[in-house]
Amino acid sequence: MEADFQSNFRGSAGTRLVHAVQTATSFRWIPAVQQKDIPLTDDWSRVGEQQQFTFSVSQRLVRVDNVTGPYELAFFAVEWALDVGERNPTGSPYIDPLPPFVRSLRDQIDLAAGRSPERQAASDVYARFLLRPAPKWSLSGEVLIDPVDGRVTTAAFGGEWKQSEEKSAFLEYRKSRDLAEDVRGLFAVRPHRILGLKTNLNYSIRNKELTDGTATFTLYPRSDCWSVGLETSRRTKPDESSYKLLFSLKGIGTVGK
Repeated sequence: MEADFQSNFRGSAGTRLVHAVQTATSFRWIPAVQQKDIPLTDDWSRVGEQQQFTFSVSQRLVRVDNVTGPYELAFFAVEWALDVGERNPTGSPYIDPLPPFVRSLRDQIDLAAGRSPERQAASDVYARFLLRPAPKWSLSGEVLIDPVDGRVTTAAFGGEWKQSEEKSAFLEYRKSRDLAEDVRGLFAVRPHRILGLKTNLNYSIRNKELTDGTATFTLYPRSDCWSVGLETSRRTKPDESSYKLLFSLKGIGTVGK
């Protein structure tokens, strides 16, 4: 079941603000099926019994201009699930692929952190937001929190400035309980018309080391339709370095080896 609401606020010069609210409730039923005879190589395909409700509410604020078209100013969404049946383990070492995202996200983090996935009826509450205070600036974040004890399972917050793909900057902080705490950054500049530089770094605060990083140097000819680049990347888990020669066609894609 879904219900949508919308309000319009008229502005000057033909502009208007549109506030849209969407609420949705769904129910998924999966019967209990004996799956112990499934071969070990197909363990990932095991699914658990479900009698599960999923509730979600999202809000969006859009600026509509007759010249530039619609432009999203803000977005906020909340999702929660409730299993009225039993969450019995499937016997598979993998995550059940059918539960809603708010449930499977918690299970993935628990599994990666070495915790046994909890079988509580109510899921964590998942929320995410996006805010654009200016055309080139945006703030975004998400959080998964246990409403019973108030503990945060995972959370992230980041900011971005973007003029184009060649001129942008992004910085994000992310923490997952008993698993990881990282800072990720992406920077792209054009110090000269024929030269582009782009870096992508991920630093682990928990392990106090750079887990992976990529640097790309791109040469642009007189026409921006195509470019040639050299990419170098470094990872610590596993410990490896790689180099790539890239060739790009604008609007089509990039190939490299």
